Amino acid sequence: MRYHTLKFRNLAMILSAFLALSTIAAGQKRPRPKPKPAPAPAAATAPAKRPVTVNLKQGDQVTGNFLRADAETMQVEIRSGQLTIKMSEVASLVFSEEGEAAARPAEEEPKDPEAPPPNPSLPAARKAYAELRKLAEAAKIKLPIGQYGNLLIETKTVVDDALTEISDYSLKNEISRTLEAYYDAGQALGAARTYDVPRQTFGVPRAIEQRIPIDSEPGATLMRKYQIKPGVNRLGLADHLELDTALKAIWTVAGARLNYVATLIRQ
Repeated sequence: MRYHTLKFRNLAMILSAFLALSTIAAGQKRPRPKPKPAPAPAAATAPAKRPVTVNLKQGDQVTGNFLRADAETMQVEIRSGQLTIKMSEVASLVFSEEGEAAARPAEEEPKDPEAPPPNPSLPAARKAYAELRKLAEAAKIKLPIGQYGNLLIETKTVVDDALTEISDYSLKNEISRTLEAYYDAGQALGAARTYDVPRQTFGVPRAIEQRIPIDSEPGATLMRKYQIKPGVNRLGLADHLELDTALKAIWTVAGARLNYVATLIRQ
């Protein structure tokens, strides 16, 4: 009887051990819950962007925000994204601190730059321009030679006086060149000769034409200076300039120069 009791106890111990091992095994098979990730530390404040201008050896420039660089490449943030540039292509870097002006106290904010002093040549230049405009209007209505000549003399007197007060060489030179063109138109008018030109067609009346000879001055110079195509005589030889053709070419040049003067005095 005692023997059976021990045997029973031994069996109970074996069963208990087996159950314990089964429990452990089941626990090992059951998936363990994953540990919850620790809360991420608060993100550090992003460093202020550093605006940079990258001067390339080829002469181009890249402007953006500097990101990073190493011995071989650098990265710049531009509007379209990130740009990688080889350091071997970089000539120089120029950094500027963004927000520097905003961080400066109000009393230290830069003052507006003072306006540059007015150009002392402008009043005289505008006076000369106004006189040259009179010649331009005379050209439009094809003022007769006598009236044009008188207007040319008056204009030249005023413009020459104004030129003595203009120190700006470029402005002075353009005004002089404009007056020269209108003066050349006066020379063309003065050199024109009237010709009675017969017509080859029967019954067509003879024509009266004004021509400038090119075998003498000022016709020869005007032809070269303004690239005027000459007319030919009955033998097919170029010997004259037609007055209307010459005046159109000269006044076109004079008008273009006068317009350029207008742009200079409006700056």
